Amino acid sequence: MTFGSPEPLTRGKVLSLGRKNASNTMGARFQRRLLTSFPALAGLAFLAACAAGGTGSGGEKTPAPIACPDLVPAPPTMISPANGAAGVADGKFSLILNAQASLFTFTLTAAGGTTVPLPSPSQVPLPSASPGQTGFALAVPTLQAATTYTVVAENSGGAGCPTTTYSIGTFTTQ
Repeated sequence: MTFGSPEPLTRGKVLSLGRKNASNTMGARFQRRLLTSFPALAGLAFLAACAAGGTGSGGEKTPAPIACPDLVPAPPTMISPANGAAGVADGKFSLILNAQASLFTFTLTAAGGTTVPLPSPSQVPLPSASPGQTGFALAVPTLQAATTYTVVAENSGGAGCPTTTYSIGTFTTQ
């Protein structure tokens, strides 16, 4: 071999950076890095699995949180009596709404704070229902005379989701 001419590489020879020790080869360094980072990767995988649901204090399985739907239903609108109406009968009439009624519970709240629950609505035809909404009638019980009532619609949002409450209109009894 002459000075200045490199020794040719042939198959089977290992490229090393000055040491003839096989632990310095690229393959060996990769294996060492993989083996030293594997416990960290396994730990991250374990933590991710725990975040998706774990066990409660009694050992029972707790479900992962459920994302609430992004779509909140449109608030109902009062059809009859009209919003702000005065001189409305003091009970035994039907409150007509344009709503997705199966998603709501309805109550009347008197000016003094008294709450009057309303029964489940029944579907009625409406000539001007909004898309996705239907006409519904709610039977109103006997109310106090000369009192302003606010119609309140509440959507529970489902398990683990916040409740949405709408004040959809008012009327005053005669």
